[in-house]
Amino acid sequence: MPTNLGHDAIPALKVGHENVISAYAGHQQIYPNTTVIQSAAYDSNAAMANTGGTRQFVVTGQIGATYDLTGSLTGSYTQSVNPTNYTVTANNVSGTCDAAATTYTTTLTPTGDTTLQGGGSTFSDAFTRAAGPASSSYSGSVSVSASNSNRVTTLINGQLYWAPGSSWAVSWSASGANVWYVDILSFPGMSASGPTRISGSSSGSITFTLGSNHQYVNFSTRAASYGCYSMSPTNIATTSNQYP
Repeated sequence: MPTNLGHDAIPALKVGHENVISAYAGHQQIYPNTTVIQSAAYDSNAAMANTGGTRQFVVTGQIGATYDLTGSLTGSYTQSVNPTNYTVTANNVSGTCDAAATTYTTTLTPTGDTTLQGGGSTFSDAFTRAAGPASSSYSGSVSVSASNSNRVTTLINGQLYWAPGSSWAVSWSASGANVWYVDILSFPGMSASGPTRISGSSSGSITFTLGSNHQYVNFSTRAASYGCYSMSPTNIATTSNQYP
C-alpha cells in the first residue's frame, strides 16, 4: 500500500525537519513504498539423521513484506512478526528399507512491493534427511521334517483321507547370524502342542494334530530376519506332501 503524491510514490517523508523512517496505517506499512526481506533460510543445514525431525525456515524482514513460499513449504504470506518461523517436518525412515535420502528445499519469492536485500529474485535454502537402511543378504538355511506319530484315516468316496486325531512330530532348524524368529506353518485346522513362532532358538520340534479331514498335509519352516536383512539362498523350507 504505497503512499503517492499524484501518480508518483513519495520519495521522502518528514516530520518537521526530521526524516520519517517508516509509517503505518494500522499494521500496514504505507511508507516507504517498498518492504525488504533481509534473509530466508533454515535454522540448520546440517544433514538430518534418517529418524527425521523438524527444521525451521526463518524469514527475517520488515513487517508488511509479502512473499510466496514454494517447495517444502507452500503458500502466500504477509510478514506480521519479525522474524517468522515456518516448520518443515522430515519423516522417519529409519525402519524403511532402501528409502531414498530426501532434500527439503524451500524458496521465497517476494511479491507486490517487497524486495530482497542484495537485489536477488529469490532466497532458497535446503537440508537433506539421510536415507533409510539398505537391504542386504546373509548366508543362512532352514530345514523341516515331519513324522506321522498317530495315524487316523477315513474313506471318502473311495479315497483315503487323513482324519481328525492324526498327528505329526515336526522338527525344524534355522541357521544364520540375523535370524529374528522362526514360524512353523501347518495346514488350516491343525492344533499345535506349543508356540508356532519361536525366537531365540536354532532348532526344535512341535506336534501338530489334525482337526478335519485332509487328503494330504505338509509343513513349512519360515525364518524372519532382523531389520533389512534377508536370508540367502532362501528363508523357507517345506516338507513333501504327506499322504495316508
